[in-house]
Amino acid sequence: MITNDMIKREFIHRTVGSGFHRISKMQERAAARSYTGGTGYMRSHFASVPLAVEKPGERYALRTLDYTRFLDIKYAKGAAYRSSGRAPLYNRVVWGVLYRNVIPALKYEFTSRTRERIREDLSAINQP
Repeated sequence: MITNDMIKREFIHRTVGSGFHRISKMQERAAARSYTGGTGYMRSHFASVPLAVEKPGERYALRTLDYTRFLDIKYAKGAAYRSSGRAPLYNRVVWGVLYRNVIPALKYEFTSRTRERIREDLSAINQP
C-alpha cells in the first residue's frame, strides 16, 4: 500500500538528492577549472557526490571538505596574490542551488501530477 506520506518522502528525497548532485557537479567543474595542480584529492572528492541519507525524506548531509568554504573567498597577501573568487566552490554554489532550485521545487512543484507519477514509480517497484 502506497501512502501519501511515502509519496511526500520520495518527492523530498528526489528533489534534495538532485540538488545535492547538482551542487557536487558544479563544485567538481569549478575545481577542475581553477585548481589544476596539487594531488587532485579535492576534484576526486567532488566527483564522488558524497551524499548521506539517514532515512529518505528526513535528514540529509552533504559532506564537503572543510577548506572549500574558504577557497571561494578572494584574498591577497604580499606579492603572492591569489584570486580564487572565480571558483565558486562553497557559498555561492551551495546556497545558490538550495535557494534558487531546491526550496522553490519543494514549495511549488508537488502537484497532483507529480504525486501520480511518484505513485506509479513506487507501484512499479513494488510489483513482483
